[in-house]
Amino acid sequence: MDEYNYRGSFYGHFGHGCIHMRVSFDLQSDKGIRNYGTFIERAADIVVGYGGSLSGEHGDGQSRGVLLPKMFGPEIMQAFAEFKAIWDPANKLNPHRVVNGYSGVETGGVHAGGCCLTKRALTRTGFAGTWC
Repeated sequence: MDEYNYRGSFYGHFGHGCIHMRVSFDLQSDKGIRNYGTFIERAADIVVGYGGSLSGEHGDGQSRGVLLPKMFGPEIMQAFAEFKAIWDPANKLNPHRVVNGYSGVETGGVHAGGCCLTKRALTRTGFAGTWC
């Protein structure tokens, strides 16, 4: 983190080995997005190198989908794709999350100026939320 001049706070369920971190990524500039992508790729290599998991308790999402081949390898990723194709042949359910993730970490829904939350949705309860 020092190399990128990032600051961070660690928290989580340490007894279960689930560690979260809040990092001061620069998501406002193109250079910041590139640094984010490089940092995440390197961090994923370190985690996998120690036998850790890139998946979190809340799933993988868009930004981690492209990193999953590092953890699972090509055979398991192909099995995931085949299974998804059976149950979701039109690829309508959560595209680019676990199977066929975006081509680069920095494009996994993150772009200069913030995250991917650009569309508005109104739920049945009247709560207006944003989503990708």
